Amino acid sequence: MSTNETTHETLKTVLRAHHRAILGEPIAEDLADALPQKTIERIEPRADRAVGVRIREQKSGELRTARVMPELGGLMLRWLSLFTSPYFNPVKSGESELHYLYVLAGLPFHRVMVGGAPGEQIGLGPDHYDLRPQYLVVELPRRPTTSARLRAVRQALAAYDLNADRLGLADLLSREQYEEKLWEVYALFDARLGHILRPPLAVAAE
Repeated sequence: MSTNETTHETLKTVLRAHHRAILGEPIAEDLADALPQKTIERIEPRADRAVGVRIREQKSGELRTARVMPELGGLMLRWLSLFTSPYFNPVKSGESELHYLYVLAGLPFHRVMVGGAPGEQIGLGPDHYDLRPQYLVVELPRRPTTSARLRAVRQALAAYDLNADRLGLADLLSREQYEEKLWEVYALFDARLGHILRPPLAVAAE
């Protein structure tokens, strides 16, 4: 087993952080424990209940610049990454190449984290390293989109089915419990931070 595989200690750490988040307590120190987890190399506490998440590239081994996000975003990332690895997708922007954080297949993490209302799509602000809601923007997609959060749950559960028994974690966290925790962390994020997101373009233009 790879030393970066999810272990009992990893799962217990995430469960502890989740419980404390429900109580409204700071969880940055909890999120920094029991790492590496898959490609999440380290999580660094920041001011204002934010964290900097350092991801190591699977192919090159390069440790990427921290992506800053709210603590609850860090918790969401750790839940979604129990059985699969976050990764970076290079995107051309002019003459530069930006690396966007993805979780699961084809899902930019900032879109999963914030969710957005039906008909909205969440875009990055000028600093693609900063994923805090106040620096993200609401865009109107070119075509209808399926909920990024729903897609993330489906993919995370498929990864659970493939790996939970192999890692000896199914007895500690059932499939039903895993799905429940994913929807809980979405709800926590929305309740605590949903109001910070910039208003939709249609509203902002009025």
